[in-house]
Amino acid sequence: MRRIVVVTLALLLGFSAYLGRLPRVHAALQGRPGLATKEPRKKKALSAAQRINQALVHYGFIGSVLIAQNGKVLLSHGYGQSGLRASAPRNRAGTVYNADDLTVPLTASAILQLQDEGKLSVGDSVCRYLSGCPADWKPITIENLLDCTSGIYDPIVQDNSFSPTPATTTADYIADAASHPLMGAPGVPDSWPCNPEPIILGSIVQTVSGGTFPSYIEQRVLQPAGLSHSGILQPNVTVPGMATPYGAGHTAPAGWIDGDWSYGLMGLYSTVDDVYKWDEALLAGKIVTQSSLAGMMNMHGQGSPYGWGLFASYLGKQLMVASGETPWDTEVNAIVPSTNTIIVFLCNTETNAPSYVTPILGLLKT
Repeated sequence: MRRIVVVTLALLLGFSAYLGRLPRVHAALQGRPGLATKEPRKKKALSAAQRINQALVHYGFIGSVLIAQNGKVLLSHGYGQSGLRASAPRNRAGTVYNADDLTVPLTASAILQLQDEGKLSVGDSVCRYLSGCPADWKPITIENLLDCTSGIYDPIVQDNSFSPTPATTTADYIADAASHPLMGAPGVPDSWPCNPEPIILGSIVQTVSGGTFPSYIEQRVLQPAGLSHSGILQPNVTVPGMATPYGAGHTAPAGWIDGDWSYGLMGLYSTVDDVYKWDEALLAGKIVTQSSLAGMMNMHGQGSPYGWGLFASYLGKQLMVASGETPWDTEVNAIVPSTNTIIVFLCNTETNAPSYVTPILGLLKT
């Protein structure tokens, strides 16, 4: 409102002077045909990327976004603060984030690499790779873990007493899950968040490869894709410049995002540009074979929206999506093969980013 008043006053104050100059202006235009009737220059229409940027600013989006189509980056930008304090640096296109659930497709890629090398098969029972495996887990295959149809009890959702610390291990989590009966029959889509499956897959990666989960992912999955600002968070290790995950006025609890227990499910840190590079490498067959890629991007099982590590159907559309949100972060990686479009959101607080995908796709068509 203040701006409108100031502009109006300026116009009023300058109006008399303008009237005084008008005869001289008219005289100057005499004998110069066409100048007096020249039409004002039309404003150039905003591009889809510019309109998307305006919308994100308008709605107070916090995080970074990258949108690419046909191999061309249309928008790469950061919004909001990188932490709770007002003095925290602003998020940039190159800001590093805790990317939590984008870890899952990396875990799936690692499993498929090991299958391509003949070191395991997705048809194997999980008990082949786990010590102390309960009897009711024997029918569960690695493929059931990949497409979230295992029926395994989830201590995160079902057990309110589960509260990990930086010292909690993968073995601790699996032992907790194994101490409870299955929640559903193997092969039937889970009706709860897909948490235990990626964690068990991460454990299998360590068992079969003989190394740690972080080292395998960084050397075999991230580096071949050319990712230079990504890795797996580890307890008591600080990533320089990483945005602080926060929500409801406090930062993420210690042990939730950087614990050994969550390897496979969480732990990735990255930038929107690195996630885009990984997508491009995955689609080009640089991470897994084309047959394994088809397994990731096609639905498996009756009524399951999952491929192997990816949503193969999202909001009823043929989108390949890795997405997740907690009270202190949100991440979306959407791949649209039909239009060769990639949309990446990384946020250091809980946002509505997953719901932005469909409107953005609509704007890109206009």
